Amino acid sequence: MLTTEAPEAPETRLPSPVRSTVQVGEPLAAAGGRVRTGTVMEISPTEPVFAGHYPDFPIFPGVCLIECARLSAEVTAPDGPGTLYLEAVESSRFGGPVRPGDRLSLVLTWTALETGWRTAVRIRSERGDVASIRLRLGREGRQ
Repeated sequence: MLTTEAPEAPETRLPSPVRSTVQVGEPLAAAGGRVRTGTVMEISPTEPVFAGHYPDFPIFPGVCLIECARLSAEVTAPDGPGTLYLEAVESSRFGGPVRPGDRLSLVLTWTALETGWRTAVRIRSERGDVASIRLRLGREGRQ
């Protein structure tokens, strides 16, 4: 598995609240005109969000899972890393808690659009399904 840091956010974007490193896997099989990629993220017990969510029972917030999906999409984009930006979170469904120390596997299924890509992201932990998120991403320079 190839390990890469999440790309630096351009000055016009807010910094990421997620500090975990994105580990990029080999491209997965493509089928039916779709591309599949995968990443792994280890959710560190030192993530800053755990201090306030909730101090005595820490749970990784859903918005941070969406951010994990976005970070994974940016580094595995079919057009190359750093070529896409988030246009919309089209849907999100959360199915189980993420705790400090969890190892998340993200599988991204990409569909080409005229102006960019849509990706359906399945997130799993050792305990099972955690989230399903659908993102729409545009190509850089078309903002």
